[in-house]
Amino acid sequence: IPHYLDSDIMESSMYSRLAGGFTNMTKVKTLSVVQSTEKIKTASQYASNLVNSVHSAVTSARTKHDSKNVFTVGWGVASLTSLHVASVEPVQGAVCLGLPLNKKHRPLRNVIGDIKCPVLIIVGTASRACSIEDVKNLVSKIPGDKRVIFIEAADANLCIPMNKQVECGLTQSMLDQIIIDEIGNFLISIAGIYCVHCKVYTLMYNVHCVHCCALLYY
Repeated sequence: IPHYLDSDIMESSMYSRLAGGFTNMTKVKTLSVVQSTEKIKTASQYASNLVNSVHSAVTSARTKHDSKNVFTVGWGVASLTSLHVASVEPVQGAVCLGLPLNKKHRPLRNVIGDIKCPVLIIVGTASRACSIEDVKNLVSKIPGDKRVIFIEAADANLCIPMNKQVECGLTQSMLDQIIIDEIGNFLISIAGIYCVHCKVYTLMYNVHCVHCCALLYY
């Protein structure tokens, strides 16, 4: 689920790496939401359009690919949509990057208790879109498996400042890859299957290993 309201995310190197990383892991469906000002004039209309698009995509993926392993992934405001859909759709997991939490997002607290699938939330401790306490309070209300990763000094776009990179000996591209690996581990822990050819637990698409394309069975 892309976050079209923030061009900084769409243009970031992390977004490109994330898109490429997901493509290497499994089948990806990127949703496009009509942005014409003639059709979408308010934030609520945008949100409604986005939620409807995700609902349709989940149903389509389960029917077209005959797969039970459907995950929702959202960045920024779209991560809220990921959680909303997870509360009503039987998805296998939800991933939220840079989850924003403030007074405008209070309705999310009304559905958070309905989320039964595992949830992975990755946020920066320096994000202006949420506080660590707000994230912890929200996560405590999720009844199922939940995992939270706080990236020290990272902003809402999961970027760390140069002085922090120097201090930790870590470049932004290295951090991006760590985040992608964490998401991959999360997905594999839920839907992974052992590939005797790769000799690792991996994801499966159309009964084939996404790495070596070997035929796999449950």
